[in-house]
Amino acid sequence: MLTLIREPDAQNVAVGNANIKVLTRKNCHALFLRCLTTAGVELTRAQILNDISDINLKLDGETIWGVDATFLLDRQKYLGDISMGGNVNGIIPMEFTRPLLNSYTERSVSALGLNNVSSVTIDVTVIAVAQLSRIEVYSLVDTEAPRALGQHVRIDRLSRSFAGTGAQEMTDLPFGDDRVIAYLAEHIHHTAGTLDKAKVRRNGVDVFESLPANLNTVLLNRAGRTPQTNYFDIEFDLPNQYLSALSMPDTQSLFHELTWSVQPNGFQVYLERLFKDPKAK
Repeated sequence: MLTLIREPDAQNVAVGNANIKVLTRKNCHALFLRCLTTAGVELTRAQILNDISDINLKLDGETIWGVDATFLLDRQKYLGDISMGGNVNGIIPMEFTRPLLNSYTERSVSALGLNNVSSVTIDVTVIAVAQLSRIEVYSLVDTEAPRALGQHVRIDRLSRSFAGTGAQEMTDLPFGDDRVIAYLAEHIHHTAGTLDKAKVRRNGVDVFESLPANLNTVLLNRAGRTPQTNYFDIEFDLPNQYLSALSMPDTQSLFHELTWSVQPNGFQVYLERLFKDPKAK
């Protein structure tokens, strides 16, 4: 059984950093930030993005989600539009389970067990208060016995650039952390440029073919995803099974080739990866 718990509201909701402290209890499947005006009206997507930028979730002081409000709202649509989900006024979702896996048992594995976690905090970068006045916080938890953190999903945002067109080779995406179990997905977000196709090679073997963007979209749609504007999504778990991912142990090299027909300049790469519990022996 899942239940929703009201957490303490964000503190210091003003230009700068708003601070959130989540109580460490139960096993957390998701967190929801509810963004409100002074009158208690939920902000639209555009109003949220005008007032909020970065969102950093930390466990015991270590960032496990270093993202922004744009990505979280786009991710909600990416994972939810086909099943009639999508953005809802006021709500920024942080979903820790993998919602498209086929069973609750599989999804719940990556819920955040908080039994061995001392603190859960979120730093929210407020860039304006044109509409934003208050942020309520809710956690979605199960009613099972609290467990240790265990396997969990982390999301990192990396900045890259390419001042040209044609093939861009990237060999510097991280793979050496022995806590990483697998890559789940990469989301390449560019506000300029056109990314036509991408290739990924691990240890000299192609693990993601150089697919044209439209063909990649068809495969993503078949797997329940809805690609968003200005993203190219590299998915390693299209079968929607817990073990369908790009394994990282014994990785000696990780090579990417991006083919641009229009110069992108700067762009972001959001990495969704499955991690071990850093405190597990």
